[in-house]
Amino acid sequence: MTGGPELNGFPPPERLPDLRWLGPDYVAVLVYDLTQGLLRQDPGTRVMGVRCEGEPELHPTVDPSGV
Repeated sequence: MTGGPELNGFPPPERLPDLRWLGPDYVAVLVYDLTQGLLRQDPGTRVMGVRCEGEPELHPTVDPSGV
């Protein structure tokens, strides 16, 4: 497989303005974070594809420092 995992079902970034802070390719950032988490659990992990099966639900929060 070349070019990374197969990605399906992710809405275009303009439909998710709250994810604008992730940059122009929010899907790549999310998949990278997911892959890194899986690699910490199993160093031999290879992600072949990621599918978004529903509309993302965003729940903004503020941490104790106010960020």
